[in-house]
Amino acid sequence: MHRSIQPEILDTLPSDHPSALACRKDLRIINRCMNHAWLLERHTRWIRNKKDGPIRIAELGSGDGSLACRLLKQWGPVEEGSQVIFVDQAPCLEKDHAQQLTALGWQIENQVMDVFQWAEKAPTDIDLCFASLFIHHFSFQQIGQLFQKLSRHTKAFLCLEPRRDWKGLIGAKALGCLRCHPITLNDALISVQAGFRHKELSHIADGNFPPNWERVERPVGPFSHLFLTTCFQGVL
Repeated sequence: MHRSIQPEILDTLPSDHPSALACRKDLRIINRCMNHAWLLERHTRWIRNKKDGPIRIAELGSGDGSLACRLLKQWGPVEEGSQVIFVDQAPCLEKDHAQQLTALGWQIENQVMDVFQWAEKAPTDIDLCFASLFIHHFSFQQIGQLFQKLSRHTKAFLCLEPRRDWKGLIGAKALGCLRCHPITLNDALISVQAGFRHKELSHIADGNFPPNWERVERPVGPFSHLFLTTCFQGVL
């Protein structure tokens, strides 16, 4: 299936638009159906176990913060000084999610800005940068540029994206059974057509992440595509 990138309607709506609120609610349901919080925890628990001292992580395209909240609640309390950075061009981080993470010991930093601009000035000691249903918005060239910037700031990068195949298309069309908003149904098909397969992200990572970084890329679950690369050795 040829990769096709088209604008998604949700990205054009103000963060407080009723349709945008409905779509973000749908995205929480979709993330649960795709089991992304569990997949993230499964593939990042080694960071929690390996890291001594405070942890710093960043989520790109973080939306309302619900996914990071579900992931980090599985991690439990963290050491003082640990920080989670939310990066999204829309001001839609929900206060309740931030409060739940604060109760676990996380310091919250909310960066409302373009991810490429943030990556230019991001801290240089991020332990994990991750994204869910976000990287597919960009062309291969843009992803390469982003990878190059991130390689200077993070020790590990992980993304879970739509898998570009017939199963993904069936899954997107089946969202109508969940009574998702029409915009969600439209954007879901666009997302699958812009998704990834095989080793596409690994090929982009070549030359943009250091050559000695370990990486894994494979299908996960019925509809998702995983890419993970890290400077830590022997953990994947």
